[in-house]
Amino acid sequence: GVKFGEKYAQEPYTRAIYEADYEYINEQDKSKELKVYITYKIAIRNQSTNLITQVNSVVDYYDSRYSIVGIGTGVDEKGNVTGNMEYEDGTYNENYNKVIIHNNTRLDPQTTAENDGVVYVQFELNREAVINILNGQENLDNVVEINSYSVFDGNGNVYAGIDKDSNPGVCN
Repeated sequence: GVKFGEKYAQEPYTRAIYEADYEYINEQDKSKELKVYITYKIAIRNQSTNLITQVNSVVDYYDSRYSIVGIGTGVDEKGNVTGNMEYEDGTYNENYNKVIIHNNTRLDPQTTAENDGVVYVQFELNREAVINILNGQENLDNVVEINSYSVFDGNGNVYAGIDKDSNPGVCN
């Protein structure tokens, strides 16, 4: 693995991956083989100026060559997802799996996604996906949408209204 001290902790770092890196197989210790992880930061924001929104769950449709490593509310200095969240993982179709993440996050009016409503999802790519990407043969897709939400007025009462630009849980 590539490790570096605090001097480079906040700076981007890139390193070439060579054919020998991804073709290397260690039958005695699989942990010494190349592993590739992707962490997505999903930021949810309430655009209302006067209503409180509670995002009950989000659904993530992810490439079937990913496997979930962790889902939570933060990432530590080593890149591991922290603040574990409840989720249900399953198959969507032959190319995609889906995970429903139960976050129950209340967002005040005009909440900035920097502080609230952030979910981190970390995946590990399988060997085939890494080889295909490195050879420029394909991309992997990940699509997230709000699956369920509730809206409350300023007094905490349930608010019933028509949302003009969203319809949760209908991603194609």
